[in-house]
Amino acid sequence: MSLVASAFDATGQYYASVSVSLDSHTLRVQSSKDMADNFSNVYPFEKGVKVRALTWIQTPSEASKNVKKRRVDASLEDQLIALCLENGAVHIYSPSRNEIVHKLATSNHITASDFHHNAHSNVAYSCDIQGNLYEFNLKSWQLSKTHRPLSEETTLTRLATVVYNDQPHLVLCSHSTYLVNTADNFAVVKTLPGHVSPIHTVLNYGDDIIFTAAQGDRFINAISISKGTTVGVLVAEEPVLSIAIADNGFDMTILAATTESGAVEIFNSPLQEQKKTVESASSPYKRKKKTVNTQKSDAKITVARPASEVAETLPIQGVSLGPKHLTLTWLEDSSVPFFDALDWWVLAEDGTKIYKVVADIKLEKPKPNLKFSQFSKNGHDIAAPKTYNESNAVVSSGDNFRDLETAEEDDEDEISLAERLRAIQTNGHGNAAEKSGRASTGTLTTVLSQALKSNDHSLLESVLNNKDETVIRNTILKLDSIYVGPLLDRLAEKIARNTNRQTNLAYWVKHILIFHGGSLQNSPSLNLLATTMKRKAGNLDRLLELRGKLSMMTDRFELKRELVGLETRDDDEEDADVEYIEELDDAGLLSSEEEEEDEEDDDDDMDGTVPSEDVSDDQNSDLEVESNGRKIDLSDSEESS
Repeated sequence: MSLVASAFDATGQYYASVSVSLDSHTLRVQSSKDMADNFSNVYPFEKGVKVRALTWIQTPSEASKNVKKRRVDASLEDQLIALCLENGAVHIYSPSRNEIVHKLATSNHITASDFHHNAHSNVAYSCDIQGNLYEFNLKSWQLSKTHRPLSEETTLTRLATVVYNDQPHLVLCSHSTYLVNTADNFAVVKTLPGHVSPIHTVLNYGDDIIFTAAQGDRFINAISISKGTTVGVLVAEEPVLSIAIADNGFDMTILAATTESGAVEIFNSPLQEQKKTVESASSPYKRKKKTVNTQKSDAKITVARPASEVAETLPIQGVSLGPKHLTLTWLEDSSVPFFDALDWWVLAEDGTKIYKVVADIKLEKPKPNLKFSQFSKNGHDIAAPKTYNESNAVVSSGDNFRDLETAEEDDEDEISLAERLRAIQTNGHGNAAEKSGRASTGTLTTVLSQALKSNDHSLLESVLNNKDETVIRNTILKLDSIYVGPLLDRLAEKIARNTNRQTNLAYWVKHILIFHGGSLQNSPSLNLLATTMKRKAGNLDRLLELRGKLSMMTDRFELKRELVGLETRDDDEEDADVEYIEELDDAGLLSSEEEEEDEEDDDDDMDGTVPSEDVSDDQNSDLEVESNGRKIDLSDSEESS
């Protein structure tokens, strides 16, 4: 089981993590080194309180003493932990007192994504997933102002503070990075390069460079605040989950990135190539050519079991870098953090300092024997009858199912609830239900409740396969409200996992919101469903715009076809007024208009008086008239008369 959130403190001496225990979240703070006090505290949250992120902060009085100096001997009394909750609140936890000392509430009750303490003043900022920025006064621990520095469509994921033009500025991270002047009504001074996906980590290095990493992205950007451009890109082999950077004060810098596979990739001197580029850029021949240097990792660190034991890879959950040591952590029994430290630089024989991690390192760790006597370190209750194993716990949130096994192994001697139900359905009423092809509403409601109560995935799948909307409506109507939240979580997981079933599962979501929307008003299950739906519908606006353009083009083409058809029809009608018959033309029965006019003129001349001297006998003998295909000699008729 992976952790919900985790982080080392600034010194790397203490490690805080939030995990899911049964149906609630549990905060654990313990020392990462073998110290004399062997510190370990466990704080269980109330049921329904869900942690989204955590951040180590210093107490306001301690932070104002020295801003730039990093305390390597800080104690837990000088440090606090800010816990961002899904209901929008921020709880301030004191590790030394093992209690919540302050509860900061916001007005919108939207999931908080990050909490940042401005070390230059007694002011802290919190942001949520809808882009709201909240300002808190750490003297009174009350909300001072609510800001909306960016557009409504922009979300906020991470916050940081940098010094720009000798004034503290706030860095807001979303997909891009924004430099905001808090003294000028939170005006955006610069828009810095970003990533395709939301940024989850931003680290300051010096006064001008920040490193950013994003979700599902292998690239780590080194951005210059003054130039407003990317001066270097570090390329990991796999998507990066978190990063850490440190230097030893002798011009040696190291950056470590934790990847999704559970490995740590090492980048030695991540800014060395950028310095060379600045020097070479002074040449007039290369001034016009601007390139961004990329650097691949120099080494990789993994943790696994030795060859003598069962093969098992232990994913690294986090890493902390100090001036000398590199500290990493992994989980045993899916809930107990274990630590190991390495030197990342050593002295050579000639006295020079060199990097030590220059090749891949595989740490072999045997499986520990966690006993009840290790309560202070590993969190097992001595008074408990037997140890509770967190590796058997069920993940109740999240939609990353890539590494989960789809097939579940059941005990041979134990009969599951689904098998018992199938056995009951083989008798009388079960056969009738199969023949009719439709299950009754009462049966589905009972089966759905049992599936959610016993967490039987196969039984739940058999209920969700029903496609009759009327049955779905009646089933949700009769479902007890206590099972609505878990059902929404399962539906969100299935929608995120399989895109081909969204239409069928949308009916279930629709009727849940209709009949149980009131009880889910402040439920964290809606946040998971809303996040999944928002990611699925991310390209809906673009698709609708494209659909509108295609529809407009199709209508134009159809209109053009209709206009061309009308013109063709008019031409055909005009041509239809003149009809040509070849047989009549060959027989000489068709004549042109000129011939008809000539014939009319001849008829008029014949009807009038003609001088006898103008007409000879020879001409009269040659006069013939054609009538009905017969030729008549006019000269003969005149003589006979």
